[in-house]
Amino acid sequence: MSIVENIKRLSKEKGTTIPKLGMELGFGNGAIYNWDKSSPSIDKIQKVAEYFKESVDVVLYGFELTRFEELFRIIMNKRTCEQFANDSSIDLDIVENYAFGITTEKPPLDLVKKLASSNPYKLIVDDESLFAAAGYKLEEIGSNPLDDIPLELLHHYQEQGMSESEMAVAYAKFREAELQDVMNEPDTIAAHHDGEIQINTIPDWATSKDKLDFKKFLEQDAELMFDGKPMSEESRQRILGYVEGLFWEAKELNKKARSKKQSDNT
Repeated sequence: MSIVENIKRLSKEKGTTIPKLGMELGFGNGAIYNWDKSSPSIDKIQKVAEYFKESVDVVLYGFELTRFEELFRIIMNKRTCEQFANDSSIDLDIVENYAFGITTEKPPLDLVKKLASSNPYKLIVDDESLFAAAGYKLEEIGSNPLDDIPLELLHHYQEQGMSESEMAVAYAKFREAELQDVMNEPDTIAAHHDGEIQINTIPDWATSKDKLDFKKFLEQDAELMFDGKPMSEESRQRILGYVEGLFWEAKELNKKARSKKQSDNT
């Protein structure tokens, strides 16, 4: 959005108009409309920002650009742009744009959602702060932050008398701890089948998100039947081995397809 469009939106939210704003700040009637053609001085931008009680970034770009870039880099942590693009399914060019401060475009809502879903540091960068920095209000996100909480855990939080915001924070901590547990298991994951523990080898290319997906896949395992009767444990383990192999094969094919698509677009 242009600077005039940003000021028009801010004026509407405050119940005023651009001509009234210009007169109140001593710029003259309609002077602000020319700012897309001739850049105003920083002093004038600062006056508009103070009037709306917003940052200069919000007036210029429509969102907290500097803050969003800071949060983006915190979520990336020490990962390279290529690693982060792979982990988050965000296009590499877009990752580089915000990691290196190349663009001033407001990030699309879908991008911010992807960033939030791949954020392992929610105690540092909570979803509300991330969306706010990107220029989105909670009602624009389009989903209830409690929707992702498993029903059993949600009931537990409710029994504790937690507010919705407290539940969201508690679940963010739970998810961070869960992801950290998986990240600490570099080569294997222990899968429990009928009291037996089976060690599954994880491919070298698997990311922490892949491992968490695999863990959830195992937890959702249903009883295996043949001709209406439960399979023997030996047959069960053999079938599970095949299914787990297919899981990693599908993951690898998806990654290769995504990589090829990115290569074709360059």
